[in-house]
Amino acid sequence: MRGAAAAGLRLAATPVALALGLFMPGAADAGALPAGGALAAAPQFGQNQAGQTQSGQPRIWRPWGGSGKPVASQSATAAEAFRRGQFGEAAILGRREGSVAGLIVAGRATTARAAFETRERTAARDLLRAAEADFDAVLARDPDNSDALLHKGIALAIRAKLDNSSSAARAARSHFQKVIAARPSDSLAIAWLGAWHGDWTARMGALFAATSLGARASYAHKHFETAMAMPNASLQVPVLYATTLLALSPGNAEKARQLLEKAVRQPPRDGVERLMRDNARAILLMLQRNDVQRARDTARRLAPVGMVS
Repeated sequence: MRGAAAAGLRLAATPVALALGLFMPGAADAGALPAGGALAAAPQFGQNQAGQTQSGQPRIWRPWGGSGKPVASQSATAAEAFRRGQFGEAAILGRREGSVAGLIVAGRATTARAAFETRERTAARDLLRAAEADFDAVLARDPDNSDALLHKGIALAIRAKLDNSSSAARAARSHFQKVIAARPSDSLAIAWLGAWHGDWTARMGALFAATSLGARASYAHKHFETAMAMPNASLQVPVLYATTLLALSPGNAEKARQLLEKAVRQPPRDGVERLMRDNARAILLMLQRNDVQRARDTARRLAPVGMVS
């Protein structure tokens, strides 16, 4: 059955970087953590689609054309552009709209661009600063806005990875916890909190992660199982769970395969989920070939800022 599934899986021509939805102090940050492995969560946003060159390196695709400059349509809305996966356009339109909803879309889209459309660290950091500013503008109007808190938390989680920052990591966890306190059934916030625990444990090792940040693999499993049990959970949840499991141990490959098979069967609701599903297919193909190490490497490369140098 597994071989048949592998044969029947049609991998998209342009498998894309993990999205989700996602960032700032440099290496001199007083809270910097020791360098380690990559966060393999994924996280929740992305716009670049990575095909494979003959050398096996990802090929970046820019949705707005060869100039590399996003151009906003005069007729589309930010939400429509985001649903189509046109994140550069969505960011411009969201800021132009200036509403709470528009600014949240702009921040999510800009996070996606930073996480998946650049390999250059400074450019990614600048985009992430802009995304945080969008969420902060919402929170200045409505300090309890759970959507802004959630997506700023995701951005902080990616900033923590980008700059190995313990202060950003703690801030991200605090944002997720605030959202869960206000919306106990928010499956995405719960999944991101699970990814936070799992990713830092994978990066730092169980003992150091627990003593320095309070991150524990057992908490990751607990939060992910809770998120998976929520009705109408996003397909991002099983993808985040699977990639976190792969980061923690190659022994989790079978569970990761089951989660990814569930994810690829779910219909995407927007551009982010479509990218997440493509990522799931790319990783799943390796697992169905029993190439666990390549699956782990693929998950790490497709993670947010996974190709930033």
